[in-house]
This record gives sequence, C-alpha cells and structure tokens, in this order.
Amino acid sequence: MKAVLLYTGWYLVYQEWLKHTTKIDLAVIKNLESSAAFALNLLGYKLIEESEIESIRTIGIDGTHGLWIGDPCNGITLFALFTGFVLAYPGPWKKKLWFIPFGLITIHIINIARIMGLAMVVYHFPDPEVLDFNHTYTFTILVYSYVFFFGFYGPQSCPPIKQMIMMIKLLISIAMLILIITTGFVREFVFVNINEQMRFLWFQSEPSQMSSVLNFLSNWTYWQLYYLKWILTLGFTLVFFGETILLARYALGNWFIKEIAFLYVALFALSGFIFTFYYIFSDANDGYLIARYLMGMAQSPVPAMIIIPALYLRTSLKPKVF
Repeated sequence: MKAVLLYTGWYLVYQEWLKHTTKIDLAVIKNLESSAAFALNLLGYKLIEESEIESIRTIGIDGTHGLWIGDPCNGITLFALFTGFVLAYPGPWKKKLWFIPFGLITIHIINIARIMGLAMVVYHFPDPEVLDFNHTYTFTILVYSYVFFFGFYGPQSCPPIKQMIMMIKLLISIAMLILIITTGFVREFVFVNINEQMRFLWFQSEPSQMSSVLNFLSNWTYWQLYYLKWILTLGFTLVFFGETILLARYALGNWFIKEIAFLYVALFALSGFIFTFYYIFSDANDGYLIARYLMGMAQSPVPAMIIIPALYLRTSLKPKVF
C-alpha cells in the first residue's frame, strides 16, 4: 500500500509540475541518446547524423529509419517505481540511502542497453513486427522484472556486499536472456536468407531476395548451402546449449550441465527416432518435417524457457536437511 501511495504522489507531482515546468524528460532522453550512440560507435556501427534541433530525440544506425525515444521510454517512471518499492518495504535506512542511487544508475544503464538493442534490431531485422515485439515484450519484461525484484529484495536485511553480488548476478542473468533471444533472431535471419538463396538457385525464377549482409554466400552452390545449414544447425545448437548453461549458473547458482545436456540429447534422440520411424514405416518427408521442428526447438530459447523454471521449482521444493 505504501508503495502505491508513494508512486501516486510521484505521478501527480511529475504530471502536474515537473513535466510542464522542467526539461527533465528531454535531459534524460538526451543522455540515453548520447550514451547509446557512444556505445554503438564503439561496437563499430555508423550512426545517423545527430540533429542540431534540441527537441529531436532520435537515434539509429545508418541505413535505418532510426528510433524515436518518447517520454514514456526514458525510464523516469521506472526510477519512481524502484524508489517507491525501496522506501515502502522494511529495511535499514542506511542501506536504502546507498541502494536507491545505485539502483537508479543500473536501471539507467539497462535502459541504455535497451535503446542499443532496439537500434540493432531495426538494423539487422527491418521487419516492423520484430521491432514491435521486442519493444513491447522482450525488453519491457526484462527491465520491469529487474525493478520489481530488486525493489523488493534490495532493502532487506542481507549485507550490502551480498546485495551487490545479487544485483550483479541478476544483471548477468538479464544479459544472458537478451543474448539467448538475440541469438534466436540471428539464427532465424541466417536460415531464412539461406533458404531464400537456395530457392533462387533451385528454381532460377525470381531474383534472390537474400539480405546484403550475407552477400558473401551469393557465389555458393545449392549443395554447398545445403551442407552449410547442417553445420550451422550443430553450431547454433551448441551456442544455445552453452548460453542456457550460463543462464542457469547465474540465475539459479548452479551449472546444471547434466540436466541441460539431458534435455538437448533427448531432443536429438527424439528427432532421430521419429525420422527413422517414418523413413521405415511411413513417409520419410513427414518424418523429416517433424524432426526438423524438434531440431529447430534445440536452436531456440525454448529449452531455456522449459529447463530454467523446472530447475528452479526442483531446487525450491527440495526438502531442507537439518
């Protein structure tokens, strides 16, 4: 109740006074813009030239339409939510005094990473639906999860060092989640474009619409691309396997290598069994489609979405030995 009242009070002050009498929104947005631009430049991206008009709040990688950063995206609401949770829940005031500014800084850093991620999504995946999905769901869920988790647990009785370790682990876990989701989009992008080039080489009809990012594959033959897909299938499976292990390590505190390996081996074995069964007793093409679907699951965030909650439930429900 306290958190709700604090947030309501902040909202009224912000909407009725701060928003109209100060430039707090634009100041935060400009910092987000410049910080994200600096980091993207370090990563080697060429950006759209910055506008000299102060009220323009866009950032984008050259060759895209860019991102417009609106007031609701600047993170000020998140600052208020986080501060409200910390102030409302029990905990020593000495800890709250250092925890609030530390939390606000990390939320701002996460928002900078969010802006960077969305700019890269626009560049690498021009489909508006991909941007809309990540803007609406992926980054929003990750950021708000961070705010609510640490707004509640942060000011509790554990020592500051332990709190900082918990926060660092959560940040790494969030980064791993983003990495897994990003890997999924990269995998989809690569395979969709290779399939498009293979379609062109097989039918020799309409021009290939393969992305210019993969132009180096334009001289490859159909069968070279065909075998490349098998190599990429193994490669992406290993990448997702490793990322899922790392997520378990930082989110749950254990590597759980045997459990995660069992899930991946089970997917491989099941797909192989189904293909063999259909090949011997039915239509091999139907078996191939089902096996390919299962192998596609192994090259996606799905195993992590299944195994991480299951492992969490197993560890949390495990009886304690006294």
